[in-house]
Amino acid sequence: MLPKVIFVYLQSKPNAMQQLNKSKLLVSVLFIITVSTCFSQSKYKTTDSREIIKKMGEFSINSNLSLSENLFEIPSFSHITSLFKIINFDELIQNEEMVTVFLSDNRAFDQFNDKERKALLSSSNKELLTETVSFYVIPGRVDDHSIRKAITDGFGTASFRTLNDKTVRFMLEDNQIIIYADNGVKNKLIDTNFRHNKGFFHITDGLAIPHKK
Repeated sequence: MLPKVIFVYLQSKPNAMQQLNKSKLLVSVLFIITVSTCFSQSKYKTTDSREIIKKMGEFSINSNLSLSENLFEIPSFSHITSLFKIINFDELIQNEEMVTVFLSDNRAFDQFNDKERKALLSSSNKELLTETVSFYVIPGRVDDHSIRKAITDGFGTASFRTLNDKTVRFMLEDNQIIIYADNGVKNKLIDTNFRHNKGFFHITDGLAIPHKK
């Protein structure tokens, strides 16, 4: 908001003095407008490259690294990183300025036996895997606080558009955030607010991964 400008007219001063004061005032106003415009154009840009580290067990999550890079060396996320390679995850989100991702560690694949898991994590299954992962990606930066606020504002339910133009829903149960998939499967958010170089990611206790048809 621009500060108020107070105009003072000095009737007793010569016209030349009035003109000089008006000229000074005009220069000041133009300066204020220019500064304010520059600020409004830049304040929403994501230019902050400060490194933010958050521990995940013995591993460090680095805000300057991609999501794939952060998870690559963590053994408990080996299935997810394999999945990311199959669907070219970095390419999938490359046109998004910021994304928030919900993912699980290897426990999300416990529902499959070795043969089923191998069939699922196959390049021949890329379309299904891409559709599944896209449902758990929200364009923009959405942290834990934002989800909780959206739930409160939505009178108990928050809905966000996903990368594949579907809707993912959130509710609170015993003050814990629950994420609902299209098929009614629900999972808890068990750890939140990890940063990668394009936004946030949150850990769930599972994902709604369909069996390969």
